[in-house]
Amino acid sequence: MEKVRKVYTMFCYVIAMVSAKESHENVICDLIEDSLELSEETKKNIAQSEKEIKAGKIVSLSEVKKRIDEKV
Repeated sequence: MEKVRKVYTMFCYVIAMVSAKESHENVICDLIEDSLELSEETKKNIAQSEKEIKAGKIVSLSEVKKRIDEKV
């Protein structure tokens, strides 16, 4: 029953957006965006990255380019 309700909700949303003369692309993007949720693994990775950034464990893009050029 939950699937039917979700499909009905999406259907109503699409009809409302198309009726409002919104582009199909915008309707689809809005639907996808509404259904996206970060996984627990992604949330952990983001938290870890934030800690590394705060600790200064980052390298600028120019530094990465410099290091690559040195190896070539």
